[in-house]
Amino acid sequence: MTLAPPASPITSDGASTTVGVLFGIARGAAFAGIALLIGGVTFAVAAGGRVLVDDGAKRALVSQGRSLLAAGVRDVEGEFDPDDAVEVVGEDGRAFAKGLVRYSAKGLRAAMGRRSGDLPDGAPAEVIHRDDLVVLTE
Repeated sequence: MTLAPPASPITSDGASTTVGVLFGIARGAAFAGIALLIGGVTFAVAAGGRVLVDDGAKRALVSQGRSLLAAGVRDVEGEFDPDDAVEVVGEDGRAFAKGLVRYSAKGLRAAMGRRSGDLPDGAPAEVIHRDDLVVLTE
């Protein structure tokens, strides 16, 4: 992990990021930056449930820094409300991320597997926005 001095929120490639501006963190420390940004919620609050995702969704979250969409959700465990912390679990059954969900468990069960264009009007496009997600390291 690379940390920039607090007085210099510019990343090593010269770009400024929200996380870098707030915490003086250089790009390349994205997981640590997100953890700091929402760490009080992500690590201090117990997960209210688990969201099981397919391999394509896991790849999008881990490798591409994308948001979790309903199309990639395969199952929902437990009960939770919007803005609760949940674990994100791969097809292997292991948690690889934690984030703040935009759906209730009941709402997500109804939306899972659906493409964004097939969701009802007013339903959130993202199940977990990338800004509200921390990928856990092994």
